[in-house]
Order: sequence, then C-alpha cells, then structure tokens
Amino acid sequence: MAQLYAMVNCFQYPRMSIRMTLSSPPDSRHRIQCHVELPNLYAMNGGEGPNSYAQNSSYQRGVVDVAKPIIEEEIAMKLDVKQLLSTNTKSFRIADFGCSTGHNSFPAMQIITEAVEKKFQTEGLNSQIPDFHVFFNDQVMNDFNTLFLSLPPERNYHAAGVPGPFHGRLLPKASLDFAYCSCALNWLSEVPKAVADRNSPAWNNGKVHYTEARQEVFDAYSNHYANNIGAFLDARAQELVQGGLMVLLVPAVPAFKNYGTSYTTPTEMDLIGSCLVDMAKKGRFREEKVDSFNFPLYFTIPEELKTIIERSDSFNIERMEILNNPGKRTLPSANARATYLRAVFEGLLINHFGREIMDELFELYTKKLAASPRGKTRASHLLRRRRASPPLSSAPRVSASFVGARLQFRMSENKAVIGLSWQPKLDVFSSTKVEKSSTKEAETSVLYKPNSQLIDGLFLPPNDPRKLNKLSKKRVKDTAGKNWFDMPAQTITPELKKDLQLLKLRSAVDPKRHYKKGDSRSKTLPKYFQVGTVIESATEFFTGRLTKKERKTTLADELLSDGNLREYRKRKVREIEEVNRPAGVDKWKIKKSRKHGKAGKSNGSKRRH
Repeated sequence: MAQLYAMVNCFQYPRMSIRMTLSSPPDSRHRIQCHVELPNLYAMNGGEGPNSYAQNSSYQRGVVDVAKPIIEEEIAMKLDVKQLLSTNTKSFRIADFGCSTGHNSFPAMQIITEAVEKKFQTEGLNSQIPDFHVFFNDQVMNDFNTLFLSLPPERNYHAAGVPGPFHGRLLPKASLDFAYCSCALNWLSEVPKAVADRNSPAWNNGKVHYTEARQEVFDAYSNHYANNIGAFLDARAQELVQGGLMVLLVPAVPAFKNYGTSYTTPTEMDLIGSCLVDMAKKGRFREEKVDSFNFPLYFTIPEELKTIIERSDSFNIERMEILNNPGKRTLPSANARATYLRAVFEGLLINHFGREIMDELFELYTKKLAASPRGKTRASHLLRRRRASPPLSSAPRVSASFVGARLQFRMSENKAVIGLSWQPKLDVFSSTKVEKSSTKEAETSVLYKPNSQLIDGLFLPPNDPRKLNKLSKKRVKDTAGKNWFDMPAQTITPELKKDLQLLKLRSAVDPKRHYKKGDSRSKTLPKYFQVGTVIESATEFFTGRLTKKERKTTLADELLSDGNLREYRKRKVREIEEVNRPAGVDKWKIKKSRKHGKAGKSNGSKRRH
C-alpha cells in the first residue's frame, strides 16, 4: 500500500501536511484524463547569474527546511522496508517532480536518502541498504546542464534526468519507491482555454490572472486545477510500488469566505499585469497581446485540495496539518522581489512578449512596487520591531500590512493578525497612565509615538520638503499635458532607436524633400516626442489607398519604395512630354527662352534703333 504525505504550503508562509494512503491500484476505467500540451516552452531561469532561479529561490529552500522533520518522522514511522526488500533488493528509486536547476532539490534528496538509511539501520538491516537512484524531472526547457554540473560530489545516489510535464506518466509502472514534489503543483499544465476564448463568458479581458476577476474566470482556473491534480495523483499511483511513499509541498492560500471574489490587494501577478497594460498603451506592443496572456498558476485552499484528493479513487487522506516557517517572514526589498519574480516568470513572459521588453518591464514593476503601500512594508516592519515590547518580540516576524497584502483576503475590522496587535502598547506604561493619555497624549520619544502620529499603528517619519522639491524637479511626467497633445515621455527602446536612426538618414534617400537636416545642433532628444504614422481622412484613404504590393512593414521599406515610385513617375512624365512636343526640340527651346524674357529684350533693342 503506497502512502502519500502532502505538505501544503499556504502561500506565503503557513503550510499544512497531509498524509494519504493508496486505497487500491488505479483502475484504467476511472483514470482521470488531463490534456497536456507538450511544448510548454518555459521554465525557471537557468544558470547561476543574478536573475537565475538558483540565486532567487531562498523561500523555496526555507520550505524544504521546515518540512525536513516531518519527512524524517514519516519515513521512520511508515516506510515498510521489509516489504520493499521482498520486491526489490537492488535499488531505492526516488523521483523529484519539478526540480528546476536542483539547488533546492539536492538538500531534499539528501534528507530522504539519509532518513531511509537510518530506517534500514534501525531495523537492523545495515548490510541490505540499497543503492539510491534519483530521477530529476522538470519541463523540457529546464536547464538540466546547470543541474548536473551542480550535483554534490559527496552525494550517495545515482542521478538521472527525466524531462517532461509531470501531469502524465513519466516512469514505468510500479518502478518508484518515493515520489517528491515541492512548490510546483500550483503550475497548471496550460492556461484554461475558456479564459483565452473571446466568445467564452470566462474570457479574462484586460487581466492576466484570476485575482479580482469575474467568478467565471476563477471557476475555469479551479476546474482546470482539479483536473491537473487528479491526473498527477493518477500517474503517481501507477508509478509507485506497494509500500512506497510520496511527499508533496503544495503552495496554497488560507481558507476564507467567497474565495476568488474577496481580494482587496493586488498580487504580484496583478501588478505585472498593470505594467504590461501601461507598456501596451505606450505602444511597446499591441493591447491584444495582454488580452491573450494569462499566468498558468493557481493557489488552492486546504479544503479544496482535500475535496480533490477525496474524489480520487487512488488515495485516502490520513493526516493534514499547517506548517509554519517563521525564519522566512522578513519581506525583501522591491528590487529583490522583482528579481525573484523575474527568475520565476521571465521564461513565460519571453515566450509571449519577447525578450527585448524584459528589462523595461521589471524596472517599471520595481518602481510601481516601491511606490505602492506594499513596497513600504519592509520599512514599516523595522519600525514596528523597534517599538515592540519584550513579549511581542517573540511573536512571528510578520507585519500586519504584509499579511493582509500577500495573503490576498479581506481583513476584519479588528485587524488582528497572527498574534500581533495592530497598535502595540508598551509594558512600561501602567494602566493608569494609559487612562490619563486619553485626555492628554504622552510625550513623543524615540520608542513611543502618540496615536495621532501613527498610520495604521505604524509611525512613518515626515518627508523633508527640500528633498521633495529635488525629487519633483528630477521626476519626469508621463505626458507633456493637454496643451501638447499628451505627448508621452518615451523610453528609448531598440525599436525606437532604430526608427530615429532611419529618420536621420532620410535625407540620403530623398535629398530633394524639404526635411530637417539630420546634423542639427541639438545632440539630445526632447523629453516628450512620439514617432507615428500620419493617418489621412477617409476620402483620401479610399481614393489613394495602396495595394497589397505597395504596403510596407517597416519605415525603411516605405521610404525606399516612395523613392522608386517617384523615379518611375518622373520617367513616365518625360516620355509623355517627348511624344507630345509639337515642333521638335528647337521650337521647344524657343518657347522656353520666351518664357524667361530673353526674346523680349532683343525685340525692344531693334525697335529703339
């Protein structure tokens, strides 16, 4: 009987553990089907660079550290080594589904192999400890090269890579002793088709995720997630041997009422979506690009996951609990959060929008996050810790504003969150002093600020007017205003730079056109400008519209084609004029000279003599 222990990681920080047993071998008649498109051409950022997943996944590593004692405990209690030896005495096979580049997978594999070795030693089977064989699985586009180059030299297992989506079968039947998956089951096999269909009521127009979207959008995500989890469990039930184990770390959110419609603070994905909309309005790409893009991620709740597992014919739930990770609660800076999201989402965004906008996108995201109330959470957290009393300092290091924003649910009016009071009081003040302060507030000090100077229970220092004036002078407005037709402040992109170079060279294409010379005195660009196409009226469009052959895709092609057309028209005019001349070339020259007055002067001189 195979057993499953699923530690559900409630995003971001509380987690819960579920233990399930394989009720019966999977029946092909009741097998859950899941359509998986193989070309999921995105993965976490590979390599070891500053934007790589290896350098920006400390939170996922913290999840492994918190789950370590539970994994060791369940292996010690539930792993039936004698049954495993009766079926296989040569090797103990482990699979990590969603390994990425391995930096968080290697510690987990070490925990599992050492716990299994300890189990064999406890049973008095030191001489029968098998060889360990680990299968590392992730998407086809995953950076397996970095994974294998980073393998620990002191490892006690043999390693192999198994590329492919884990929502389907990857290994032979009854060939796996231990299955492991951490922080990966929130990724869907694909975006729900109804969300991207313009004719569907679940079409997610103008948004990139189900957060704060319509109920139909949320239902489409929820149904797709249920199918994915069912297919994952069905595939693992076929791959696990009798007596095998499975451990899952599933990102989730806490349970709350009206799930999917009670969001009050945008998530990171919503903020990225707003940045994409702003860039589309500036002309970086078409707005249809944003309408056709959605993040294939879904964060479940414990009750929903429990219902999905209970519907499965393969597993029964035995244990379910919440885990905590108090060491990973300090909120990073806006730059660090942007780099983390870039390591996770950049491959997905490049696949849809292209690589050239990534720097601009995450720079804009960092600015928006720093300007938003959530971007100031780190400073608020540090101020709160300085004011906290000794009993409060032992509480989990989470600010109330951070929990309310990140967990994405509507907070109650009393705003009590994880043992932290919204307006903490110091123990050095007695109750009598507190009563007197109701009429006259205590004096302001370094450690204490009166309620009139608090914002949501937090003290924020006043802004220096001189610094504000300097910042306002340096700040560039988004547009030049209505008097200048809302001309935007442009960001110099490779495409825009190319167009500007072509405009400087336009006099070389047609020197007779009255263009402004490219070598002007001004060496810098104006703050507000825009490169566009002149749109003629409807009448001019229908009378002088171009044919398909005449339509060009780039500015350079259009300028060159215009020059060719002008030369063609001039040549035709010369040919027509030569045919229609009445008396040859000499008479034409006489008429031309008379037109300029030369003949008139000669006739006048004759009359005077």
